[in-house]
Amino acid sequence: MDPRILIWGLEGLAIGFVCLYLLAKFGKRAFPYQAKALLTPWEVKVLKELIRTLPPNLHPCPQVRLADLVMIKQGLSGRHRFTALNRVAAKSVDFVILERHTGRIVLVIELDDKTHARRERRVRDRFVDDVLNRCAIPLLRVKPGEPIASRVLSHGALLP
Repeated sequence: MDPRILIWGLEGLAIGFVCLYLLAKFGKRAFPYQAKALLTPWEVKVLKELIRTLPPNLHPCPQVRLADLVMIKQGLSGRHRFTALNRVAAKSVDFVILERHTGRIVLVIELDDKTHARRERRVRDRFVDDVLNRCAIPLLRVKPGEPIASRVLSHGALLP
């Protein structure tokens, strides 16, 4: 056997292994996630104000999924159940005020910044309003510049 054929074969094998190694190392998809801040600066400010002003029996929870506040009624078929869950699963509310000792939802707070003026946000807001209203969960919407603490403390859901 010609030694050149053996050398070419070994070189081809080596190149193949290098290609497989590079493909394994760099051919994977990039990891699609990175950490981000949970709250905007306005939400941080409101959270601090809520912690400072709420009575000790109430606790503010930021960024709660709508699907964690409501449940899908029994009796829906699989497809309808899945559709209903999908409509609430990807939506969250800014704050939920809980009764500390029972975990009972007392009030939902939505901070309506300028993004809420966009058409798709208005559609989303109407849906959230409707879900919370039909589930008898009180909602307070607050715009920038409005006094948060006094509006929350005077809300009917918090009054004895």
